[in-house]
Amino acid sequence: MTAPVDRENRAKESSEGEGLERVGAGARAGSGDAGAGDAGVVELRAHHLLCMLTFAGKGYSPGFVARFEEVAAAINAGAAVKIVDGPDPLCACVIAAEKEPHCFKASVSERDRKAARDVGDKLGMTVKAGTVIPLSHTRVDEMRAWFQKGTTRPACAGCEWDTLCTRLADGGFEGCRVRGR
Repeated sequence: MTAPVDRENRAKESSEGEGLERVGAGARAGSGDAGAGDAGVVELRAHHLLCMLTFAGKGYSPGFVARFEEVAAAINAGAAVKIVDGPDPLCACVIAAEKEPHCFKASVSERDRKAARDVGDKLGMTVKAGTVIPLSHTRVDEMRAWFQKGTTRPACAGCEWDTLCTRLADGGFEGCRVRGR
């Protein structure tokens, strides 16, 4: 189980990222390799289900990018995603680097709520903390189709990455790290 990422333990997290550590059948922030052997589970906050669709090696810091690369590799190797409430291991690098991290803001929690609602509606399930979502390459393609149509984009309103994500989606997701078919 991933230790919660909060204001008190943020100094313990490296702004350079520390990789995903294999823990039982899951993966969490720490050190080690992602995607080796059993693909396991990666923990993400709900709106990162959308971010992963267009992640193309850009982000808030080198540590954030390195950690997201590991998450993408784990998903490509067959890892499922377990939804967490609030900041996830991707947020740890931002929390360590920012005096007042946006990861704790109400607007980001609202982004999570909208993403969970919209992705859940399309999947025909309730997406909430603890929900595990298997991510096949076909499922990634389905999610990208919803993203391109705007069905799951309400959560993206006001996000600083929205323009880049739109450009990547319009370009057929070329260069994005999480693979579809």
